[in-house]
Amino acid sequence: MNINEHGASIRFENCQKTFADGTLALHSLDLSVHAGETLVLLGPSGCGKTTMLRLIAGLEFPDKGGRILFKDEDVTRQPIEKRNVGMVFQSYALFPNMTVAENVGYGLKVQKLKADVIKHQVAEMLDMMELGALAPRKIDQLSGGQRQRVALARAIITSPRVLLLDEPLSALDAILRDRLRAYINTLLRQLGITTIYVTHDQEEAMALGDRIVVMDHGRVSQIGTPREIYFSPQNDFVADFIGQINTFEGPVSNRRMTLPGGILHCAHLGDGHGKLYYRPKDIEITARAGSEFGGVVHQTQFIGDRNRIWLKGVNHDLVIVDSDGRSDFFIGQEVGLRLRPEQMIRLDRQGGAAA
Repeated sequence: MNINEHGASIRFENCQKTFADGTLALHSLDLSVHAGETLVLLGPSGCGKTTMLRLIAGLEFPDKGGRILFKDEDVTRQPIEKRNVGMVFQSYALFPNMTVAENVGYGLKVQKLKADVIKHQVAEMLDMMELGALAPRKIDQLSGGQRQRVALARAIITSPRVLLLDEPLSALDAILRDRLRAYINTLLRQLGITTIYVTHDQEEAMALGDRIVVMDHGRVSQIGTPREIYFSPQNDFVADFIGQINTFEGPVSNRRMTLPGGILHCAHLGDGHGKLYYRPKDIEITARAGSEFGGVVHQTQFIGDRNRIWLKGVNHDLVIVDSDGRSDFFIGQEVGLRLRPEQMIRLDRQGGAAA
């Protein structure tokens, strides 16, 4: 089954959403989503990502003057039942009194297709979703991962123009979440459905998104591919939100930043006040003797292939370093640090990309 031809592009034009209590949930938004693309809306709670999803679904409508288009069709005021969107929620929203097959075929029944057509399409969908053997079971007989696959199958079988996924994996345990995430990734690329995926999980966004929209307080902070977002954040919020990050901030003179841990060389910064970002994996621990820059081990965690180490006395905040799991460190140990210029992420004081 391939429903790529049903995927629609989406365009937001000057979309803003103000709720009845005066809360401005979404600031003026102009955004295009490509047909067949998986676009991830990423951000903390209350950032506006679910409001965007509800606008696409037709559960909410934008303020006057805003428009939403599916391909070239204006759907701004179109009710949800006219938009042909599939939706999957964290809570599954399955019918407990129905079997797996009946749940999956529900949308086709609403479309008033013939019974033999529904039976054939449901069987085909269940096989594709590796749920064939579970067809006669009731929902309360399924695991969390199986229930979520049933919810996906029910959303997909009607060949929606747009698939909306709202935190679909957040209720699952870590191992099952990773497994189902890989499954969803393969499935979406196989089917080519235009998909909007809402999450607050950075790793999930990186794994699933063709592009990511990072949101903060109802505004888009950055749009880009996972690599662009991770390696080239455009502002402080994105740099801090996407993965663990260390911020080194202090006075710079003669290309040297003075910090509690010593002198940090920063050839790309002029005199004044500077700010540098480093991922924990990009900081190398060395011997303290002879090092111009270092700190003291405050806490350690062994995480199998690596040690996560918190250092004090380096910066104004604790610094996090990921080191080889075969190395051993103890609390109170003095260590040196090597920060390679080619691995830094540099932002200027206003939060824009440094030159």
